[in-house]
Amino acid sequence: MKLSGLKNLHQSMREQKIKRTKFDFKFNKAEFKCLFFIDENPYWLVLAIKGTNFFIKLNVEVGYVINPILEPKDYFKLKELLGLKSSKEKFSIKGFFETFNGKIPNTVRSSSVILPYETAPFFEYPEKTDGMYFVGWINHDGIKSNAQSSNLEKTKTLIGKEAYQICKKKNISSRWSDKEKYKFNVPQFPN
Repeated sequence: MKLSGLKNLHQSMREQKIKRTKFDFKFNKAEFKCLFFIDENPYWLVLAIKGTNFFIKLNVEVGYVINPILEPKDYFKLKELLGLKSSKEKFSIKGFFETFNGKIPNTVRSSSVILPYETAPFFEYPEKTDGMYFVGWINHDGIKSNAQSSNLEKTKTLIGKEAYQICKKKNISSRWSDKEKYKFNVPQFPN
């Protein structure tokens, strides 16, 4: 199935040099936080129902094509969270994604850039115990210390491939905390 609505959003992201964005979507009784990643290949789209731990992660292939087929447990959980509990209430996953496609914003705002902690619940990554709030960068000298592969993987997952490549090349680690005071720290690429 093609999500043609992603085309304009993608173009706006490229024009503003934004690799990851978020937007909201409402369907029936559920409010979704949607995340779109263009720094992955294929692109990723995450639809997470606010106030729950339920989310759908989809690969977005060339031409903005997704596979709309869900595992039965995910299909029934989605239907339940949408407030469609009765077996008599019809629900079409194709219709759901058609509605979603029509609600995708055409442009990205600077306020819709994804912060690292917002991606943390949807992906597996090393060093979870170090926290999900970005604190800053640590430069290593290559003699007494070096960037660890686990930290580089966490950087790639929560911040993106570009930060990962810079950190790997320049021997830099990302620093993390579980303290909410760092929640709104925006990573600027290290020098």
